[in-house]
Amino acid sequence: MRDEALFWKYDWFAVVEAQKAAARKDAGNMSRADFARQSLEELRVSLCEKYSLEVPALDLDNITVNQRETEIDVSHDRMRYFSTGGPHYVKGTAIDVRVPFVGDPGMFNIKPTTWTTSLPRGRIEGNSVRFTISGTDLSPENVKSEIDHRISEIQQWLGFQETSVGNFPNELAQISKQALEARKKKLDADAELVAGLGYRTE
Repeated sequence: MRDEALFWKYDWFAVVEAQKAAARKDAGNMSRADFARQSLEELRVSLCEKYSLEVPALDLDNITVNQRETEIDVSHDRMRYFSTGGPHYVKGTAIDVRVPFVGDPGMFNIKPTTWTTSLPRGRIEGNSVRFTISGTDLSPENVKSEIDHRISEIQQWLGFQETSVGNFPNELAQISKQALEARKKKLDADAELVAGLGYRTE
């Protein structure tokens, strides 16, 4: 698989508003049984955990690499001459790098509010970031330098996300609390309405 642009698929503000809306919707679907099983505070904490934005943390102590042979197109190599157009493939080496992380994999699709034009590239597979370094004349020094550079870029963008989170946890907590209180108030009012009719309930 080819490396793709990370942190660029979804707009941060759109995701934040979607999380808030989903929390409101869940709160609005709570039943009397839900409120009987758990306190309002317990329900609020559950909603906040479900719709939080957890920025991943890279596990730099458990990076792994794998070497394999690959075909590399050298058609645009100015040091080579070709009598015909490309592509022209030669045997090369690919180093596949795996960087595990903890946190929400979906966060690698979200563009933070602060960013640079140097966009990290890679692939998200499970709870790992993977990327590939390839060439026809690789050296340990060059590969290590490129790995460090790629990881540094990813770390920088995760830092941008940490800053972007800002006051969102407090906002989500407040929205969840208000939505739950409104839902409980409606359920209580409905129960009082039925009870006030003087009939047996089915």
